[in-house]
Amino acid sequence: MKQLIALYRKLHKPFVSRLQQSLNRKYDIVNYSVSTPLRPACLLIAVIFNLSGIASSLAQWTKADLDRMLVSEFHPYPTYGDKQWMDVPDTVRNVYIHSAEKVLHTTWQSLPATLFMEFAANGNRNNYQAVYFDKRKKLNTLIMGEMFERKGRFLPDIVNGIWSVCEESWWGLPAHYNGNLPDIQQNQTVALYTSQTAGDLAWTQYLFRKELDSISPQLNRRIQYELKRRMLDPCSKETYWWMKAENNWNPWICSNWLAVTLLSDEPRNQKIEIVQQILKSLDIFYSFYPNDGGCDEGPGYWANASGALFDCAYLLHLATQGGIDLSGEEKFRNMGNFISRIYMGQNRFINHGDASAKTNLHPGIVFNYGKFIGSEQLKSFATLRRDELIRDQQPLATGKGESMGRFIYTFCHLKELMAQSSAIPFERDVYLPDLQLFATRCKAGSDKGLALAMKGGHNDQSHNHNDVGSYIVYTDGIPLLVDVGPEAYSGKTFTNERYTIWTTRSLYHNAPIINGTEQAPGKQYKATQLKADIRKSYASFSLDIAQAYPAEAKVQRWIRSATLLRNKNEIKFEENYRLESYQSPSSIILMTSARPDLQSEGVIGLNLNGKTFQINYNPDQLKPEIEKIELTDEGLRKMWNTMYRIHLKIKSEENANQIRYLIKQTY
Repeated sequence: MKQLIALYRKLHKPFVSRLQQSLNRKYDIVNYSVSTPLRPACLLIAVIFNLSGIASSLAQWTKADLDRMLVSEFHPYPTYGDKQWMDVPDTVRNVYIHSAEKVLHTTWQSLPATLFMEFAANGNRNNYQAVYFDKRKKLNTLIMGEMFERKGRFLPDIVNGIWSVCEESWWGLPAHYNGNLPDIQQNQTVALYTSQTAGDLAWTQYLFRKELDSISPQLNRRIQYELKRRMLDPCSKETYWWMKAENNWNPWICSNWLAVTLLSDEPRNQKIEIVQQILKSLDIFYSFYPNDGGCDEGPGYWANASGALFDCAYLLHLATQGGIDLSGEEKFRNMGNFISRIYMGQNRFINHGDASAKTNLHPGIVFNYGKFIGSEQLKSFATLRRDELIRDQQPLATGKGESMGRFIYTFCHLKELMAQSSAIPFERDVYLPDLQLFATRCKAGSDKGLALAMKGGHNDQSHNHNDVGSYIVYTDGIPLLVDVGPEAYSGKTFTNERYTIWTTRSLYHNAPIINGTEQAPGKQYKATQLKADIRKSYASFSLDIAQAYPAEAKVQRWIRSATLLRNKNEIKFEENYRLESYQSPSSIILMTSARPDLQSEGVIGLNLNGKTFQINYNPDQLKPEIEKIELTDEGLRKMWNTMYRIHLKIKSEENANQIRYLIKQTY
């Protein structure tokens, strides 16, 4: 048996951690328990399971393989003037033309040095980013308008926009640069939005190459020059940290790097070498991802994590004529379906970490991912955003992660997207044992009634908040007990000052304060003893969160459980704990945007969207205190308007206790 494990480690080092997880997981049809070690007799099964289910298929391709498979000329989509671009419903096409008319003949803004330096000086990243993103959005809007109108009236402004972007000192954001101004004598640092700009320009050149040449051959030469010096050359000379990253930076940048490479005029042998390098980077990201497809960065990052991996997979599939094909791999399919599984209704998703409760999905990404893997669930889910954009007369290829490449493939499959029937999945029960995320609602196919989402995990996830064991309660798809989400990113967000930001701390999540102590950041601070019990009439989830707290919390065990009683439309909670010693009062924190009302002893009333709810508790056990939190962040104010923190203070000073409370709808 030891030899078998040694062989496994030798075969693929990244699998070892996955095997260790499997050794601490037991699956059952009804009850999931991730606390009971697998018996030794099951070890061989676990090894085979990991080797077959988790092995990445991206790093296996040799240069000889790629030379055999890679097309000699990459021409995946119709270009400017092709009749397919005119075969679009007027209601959709005219929205793009009218949007382009609004920015036609407007001035191209510069990006002043003083704006760039603000981030290094005071942590403000929004002022520069507002101008930066507006400029790129304007260029893409003009391009899309010209693609659909095909009269040439937007072309002069498009040329000016291309030239203005090429004149920028650096294509990235101040928050992604180590210094107060870019050093143009050094190699261009490749980061998220340098790659995004490169990808958008590469696709722009692909669409308009002939037209740009007819205006001036210098335009195409300039684009190729800039793409080479800002993307291709630096990536061949430098080993950037993101090339081995396990977060969205890896596939996001790789998707643009791949597009620039495939569309470039580089020699074939050079293209093959770059594609192999990209595959090795993607392999690290894909191998890291859990089999359940859960995005630990939250729903707001799905488009540029799993969605970006799809972009890569789709381009590779086209460029190798199906030779490289992830569409049938279970993990890849799970990564796609994840976003539809955590949808709770009313454009709300189960959010955690730096993810907001709302995310405006790009229907093209969702639909084409679903089409690629043959998922009717995902394709149908894309219609939710499709219908919303059409209703509001907004451009259809709009949403989180929009880009030129995604605009193109959205409209290449527009007929299918428009013909797709609407059906929101609303799975009744979802349990992702790797991500440690649980969700349940009263019935499948509907967001009506109460619903519960709860997470385990650890406090070192990507875009982490200290939120182990926190839960969200929904009513008709709207959060009642909420995860507040992030404030706008600042100079503190990704530094050692991160956990001075109130929204990142467990003090402001639906989690206990134990012995006056909040949770600590770090992978060692985690949930244990997870168990999901899913039945027809109820569903429950429990976990021990004691290890999410530092030693000063003096806690041996804190098992919290939540049970949704489907027929009663109520959720029962239980906190069962044992302390090493009593140090200070403990509290159960509840965050809500509904104004709490202390109606009577043992009853807190909540009113949300005209419906009333009660939190019932034992007044002998708990003493409620209500605190109003003034929201100064514009995004949070827009999301919640106001926020309240309910402290249910535990009265007992005993080391062991069992607390029960529930929430129910009363009208």
